[in-house]
Amino acid sequence: MKNLNKCNLYNGIRKYRCLWSVIERKSRFIFGGQIIVNIFLTAYSIVLPAFVVISFERCENKQKIWMIYIILILLARIALEYINSFLGQLSQNECKYVNWKLEMKLSKKFVDVDYLKTEDPDFLDLKTGASFSIINYNTIENLIKGLILLISQSIVLIWSGFFLLTSYPILLLFVIGSFLLQIIINSKMNGKLCIYFEKLFPINRRFNWINSTKYDLERQKDVRLNGMEGVLERKMKAYNQETYSLFHKMNATTLSYNCLVDIESTILLFCAFSYLIFNVAFNNMHIGLCMTLINLLLNITSTLSGIGDSITSNLQMINYMNPIIQILNCEDIYKSRDNSVKIETIDSIKFSNVSFSYPNSEKLILDNVSFEIKKGQKVGIIGMNGAGKTTIIKLICGLILPTSGEIYINNMNIDCIDRASYFKLIAAIFQDFYLYDFSISENIICANDINVDRIRKVVEFADLEEFIMSLDYGMNTMIGARTNEQGINLSGGEQQKIVLARGLYKDGQLYALDEPNSNLDPIAEDKIYQRYERIGDEKMVVFVSHKISSTKFCDDIIIIENGKLLERGKPEELLANKNTRYYKLSQMEI
Repeated sequence: MKNLNKCNLYNGIRKYRCLWSVIERKSRFIFGGQIIVNIFLTAYSIVLPAFVVISFERCENKQKIWMIYIILILLARIALEYINSFLGQLSQNECKYVNWKLEMKLSKKFVDVDYLKTEDPDFLDLKTGASFSIINYNTIENLIKGLILLISQSIVLIWSGFFLLTSYPILLLFVIGSFLLQIIINSKMNGKLCIYFEKLFPINRRFNWINSTKYDLERQKDVRLNGMEGVLERKMKAYNQETYSLFHKMNATTLSYNCLVDIESTILLFCAFSYLIFNVAFNNMHIGLCMTLINLLLNITSTLSGIGDSITSNLQMINYMNPIIQILNCEDIYKSRDNSVKIETIDSIKFSNVSFSYPNSEKLILDNVSFEIKKGQKVGIIGMNGAGKTTIIKLICGLILPTSGEIYINNMNIDCIDRASYFKLIAAIFQDFYLYDFSISENIICANDINVDRIRKVVEFADLEEFIMSLDYGMNTMIGARTNEQGINLSGGEQQKIVLARGLYKDGQLYALDEPNSNLDPIAEDKIYQRYERIGDEKMVVFVSHKISSTKFCDDIIIIENGKLLERGKPEELLANKNTRYYKLSQMEI
């Protein structure tokens, strides 16, 4: 138990350090100022009334001192309230800024993290939990506000405790006892709430997916024609019921533990009041002082309750930060290796006995695959669906690493190569591509430098020239009618041509093309094939397809079947042998 408490303390400190790392110096000054003002405001309502009464009783010139205290207290109150209001507005804005910075930090981590994690359900649950805690629970804002309140109230409580210790120490024992019991009760409550919160992650991820499916305009054809409205509603209702059940348990748990806190607080207050009344009854204390101390105890109890609530809230927010911390602590598989060699060209890619399987799966997607591709070659990788073609492309691009075997770039192990320099040399087009709701030109250029002459060439190459000329705003036409007032919706073929132009604009050393023509009509597809042949000999092209006809511009063919390399050779050599898989597939397409 002792080690567990140390571990929990360490985790809590680590989470605060994570939060501290995204708070800038200006924000720290604002939050610090708010703490100081809160200290004085809390002290105003707790300590000053008792201090004034005691001073009034002990002072000979009571009328004069009374008026001075009243004037000073009123002026201090007005000034503190004004400053607190001003700092509160600044603090609100700074909390939102800190929230935004943490979201940006998470977004960067999603890009840097091992690509395989983006397909891992556990990681996706963490991602949902992180988004849920930031957006739905306002974790960062609540944590900062709770911390400000906790620090200021704790300092005032210490101040009040010192006053009681020097004057009436037995009353301090009642206060400390009440406080410790609240901490114990609240810590047990937080443990149970954390378990319920973690159960929400997978439910919310599935619910959000179904909800997005229901409202996604691109899926409305399937939803309506297949009568999926009822199915989606039933599933959403089931997930809502699960969520409601968890929230009901969380609320019941909170209520029961809050009742325990109220009961223990009431009992200890009764004991403290009995002690004061006993002293008044035996003339050990003036009635005015007794009432002042009762008021002080009530205020301290209220502050203690506030501190307890702040601790409870902060502990909950810290627990809600668990998925955020876990994501930020995810190992970047590239940075964990000695990949410091920067390259400026890709001369060769070699697979040596490469096998690949997904984590927590024994099924081999690729099984002992070996081949080499050199600069100037146009290699077609052919296989049926699920053969492992796209996995080869991901391995070639360095998005994933082999489970066993080695991949060499320019005779160097891919682990040794700086990923940023390698990615710059790759122009990849995947079958599950994505267009952004930006202008056509921005979708083609992406993060690269603007070169007007190059845009014109790639637009012509991708057979987009006539289409773009027909648009009122040309290359500046916005994509996406839902997010842009002048935006347009594109056909599948038009989208694929823009993605092709994007890949060509990057002007990489390696063109990795994964089913890039699947949405093109036969005439447009034939034009594109003719243009693929014009890609210079100084480039390397890897073209993935399940159709023989799609690889007619390739000068080398690799046949993949059930994750294994079945055949390799020049197209004419493979066609000359009727026993080859390549020949049999070509006959099926006739």
